[in-house]
Amino acid sequence: MKQKTIFTRFIQLWGIVFLIGTGAGIIAIDVIGSYRVGCFRADQMRTNYIARQKQIIKQEVLRVVDMINYEKEQSTALTRTKIKTRVYEACSIAENIYQQNKSTKTAPEIQQMIIDALRPIRFEHGIGYYFVHHLDGMVILSGDKPGFEGLNLWDMTDTRGQYGCKDMTEIINKSGEGFYAYHWTKPNAAGNDFEKITFVKKIEPYDWYVGAGLYVDDVKEQIKETLLSAISRIRFGEQGYIFINRMNGDVLVSKGHLFSGTKKLWEVFNKNPEKMKSLFDKEYNIALKPGGDYIYYSFVKLNTLDKESPKVSFIYGIPDLQWFVGAGVYLDDVEKDIALMQDELSSHIKEDTLCFVLISIGIIILFLFWFSRFNRRLKGDFNLFSSFFHRAAFSYELINRDLVQFDELDRMAEDANKMLWERKRTEEELRCLRNYLSNIIDSMPSVIVGLDLDGKVTQWNNAAQRITGISSDAALGLSLEQAFPRLVSEMERVREAIRTREVQIDSRQVRKENGETRYEDVSVYPLVANGVEGTVIRVDDVTEQVRIEEMIVQSEKMLSVGGLAAGMAHEINNPLSGMMQTAEVLSNRLTRSDLPANVKAAEETGITMEEIQTFMEKRKIIDMLGNIRESGSRAAEIVSNMLFFARKSDSSWPSYNLADLLDQIVELAGTDYDLKKKYDFRRIKIVREYENDLPLVSCESGKIQQVLFNILRNGAEAMQEYSNGSQQKTPCFVLRLVHELEAGMVRIEIEDNGPGMDQKTRKRVFEPFFTTKPTGSGTGIGLSISYFIITENHNGKMSVESIPGEGTKFIISLPVKRRRL
Repeated sequence: MKQKTIFTRFIQLWGIVFLIGTGAGIIAIDVIGSYRVGCFRADQMRTNYIARQKQIIKQEVLRVVDMINYEKEQSTALTRTKIKTRVYEACSIAENIYQQNKSTKTAPEIQQMIIDALRPIRFEHGIGYYFVHHLDGMVILSGDKPGFEGLNLWDMTDTRGQYGCKDMTEIINKSGEGFYAYHWTKPNAAGNDFEKITFVKKIEPYDWYVGAGLYVDDVKEQIKETLLSAISRIRFGEQGYIFINRMNGDVLVSKGHLFSGTKKLWEVFNKNPEKMKSLFDKEYNIALKPGGDYIYYSFVKLNTLDKESPKVSFIYGIPDLQWFVGAGVYLDDVEKDIALMQDELSSHIKEDTLCFVLISIGIIILFLFWFSRFNRRLKGDFNLFSSFFHRAAFSYELINRDLVQFDELDRMAEDANKMLWERKRTEEELRCLRNYLSNIIDSMPSVIVGLDLDGKVTQWNNAAQRITGISSDAALGLSLEQAFPRLVSEMERVREAIRTREVQIDSRQVRKENGETRYEDVSVYPLVANGVEGTVIRVDDVTEQVRIEEMIVQSEKMLSVGGLAAGMAHEINNPLSGMMQTAEVLSNRLTRSDLPANVKAAEETGITMEEIQTFMEKRKIIDMLGNIRESGSRAAEIVSNMLFFARKSDSSWPSYNLADLLDQIVELAGTDYDLKKKYDFRRIKIVREYENDLPLVSCESGKIQQVLFNILRNGAEAMQEYSNGSQQKTPCFVLRLVHELEAGMVRIEIEDNGPGMDQKTRKRVFEPFFTTKPTGSGTGIGLSISYFIITENHNGKMSVESIPGEGTKFIISLPVKRRRL
């Protein structure tokens, strides 16, 4: 036998291992924690540094953009002031010439003097000049295009479709002066699509206005030269600078140097042109974003031209200048600080490790001293428990708790003593539970048969014993074929249930019992819980359920037939009405001599109304028309009865005269003719015995007529078969209506002189699916539904009296006032 480990020695050994492991774990946790803290702090330093530097470069770029925009606005305002001042100077020159010569020279001479004085004037480095137009569009002076002088430019447009002369004349007419922007030619430059800002002012006393302007791109170039020089000198941080490129890749400012703008980025930094082209594409895409954005890449530093470092830049586009401005910061500058922090962390980890090792050694020495004392007391308590468990297998002797020294073991001793009593009580309860479950299974109406994997019976309830006649003790251990032969066919489902662990159900099995058809549901349940394998077969008799379901289906069919009858009646009613109306019109036109239209038509054909009537009488046409009207009236009455019979019941249950309902259903039954049996309901004699002053009855008329029609039709068929036999009787119905005053009911009696019923048939006549007719001739639910309508729906009574050979009488009693169910 394998040697067992001594518990106390085991505790001592593993206690030391635990302490060493705990110390090592604490050291490892501290080292790992310190390392994670260092990594976290490093990541945090990098994140904070990058976020701070990104904010700085964004602020620097936006500051430069604001400076550019400010200079543009200031330059534009200054330019507008310059050209306005120049135009005012021109007007002052013209005014002086006019005032000095108005009394000595003619108007044409003065005008020529003004033109000659303004023509040679140039300003703004020779690109500025004057022009003078008449208010009707005639060019008086054109400083850059003398050939336009004397031409009318009223309908002339610039490249953008603006009517310059018209627009400037409108400004003069409205305000006398003003600024105007359009596109025009530039001296010493090809093309005519240069944007120009112009100021115009009227020259008194002539219908002239003088103007001067500057080209927008000239203004921009002046701004660019000034700004680029200032921006190239901007520095921030240790390595920070501003760079500016054109949208087409030309370098303007980079690494603190000013460039001419004639070289591309990849031509200036030509060590790796493809990389620089890729970098420019990224910068260009960012520059197109409103508000700018950041870009990450590698680039050389100012002081280390042979090494690239990771860098982040902020790019901002200025579309009207076709520039993008950027500034960047190198991300590896923070690594020096991180390296210092990590060196300090390593020293801290070494000191903590040494401290923990010394503490762990001291704890182990104290543990060994304490455990030697604890071990002696623990062995005594373990000996008590060992002796207890040795006895507990065959006795109920308790532990002497006074000898137990440790509180925890004392509580264990208390629980162990309770365990003995609980075991005894549990065994008793288990016996009771077995008996209880057995009673439940035996009380079930279903047949319950348990089988093991070999098909042997393990459970057999009272229902199985009652059907087979085999007791539970005798059935246990038998095969299913021996104990319950008619269930042998279920063995295939038993094997399938065990294999798939799924319930197998065979519904509506048919079997014959004492000449009667019965239906059963057979279910096979696999047993898979608590390691028990096998199956349980349950057999349930569902005969009544099947019959009720079939009765409901048949009832739904009858409702559908009623709806079909209503539809047919409606379809018949329309042509029937047309036929009767046409017959009436024919009668009027052929028999009435007092109608002028009839007389006129007869005269036009050369005969008289008397001759027509004589012909009709001889041919009996008038009698035929009468027969048509009479037959139509009878058909209309039949249709009306069919509609009334098929109409849905009213939830309010109005009151009806039962005599009227009975007469209507008799009239409807009169249309019933069975071609196979060759009987005609109209040949049956009807005797009515109705009491006078019968009270109205609250009912569902359609359902009551359904009951009456069913009884009359069954009786008619029975009397027809009986009269065709040996007994030659005239078929007859006696219909009675009697007021049962004390009971508060009206009684309906329908009596026939048919073959009657024997006592056995009379007792079962209201059972669902019971019929005396041949197979296929009847469903056996007509009278059961009728019984349900009278007793359940109307809270009435229905019974039958019959003597074989003397006839049958159905008795129906309906309450006068409706009682809620």
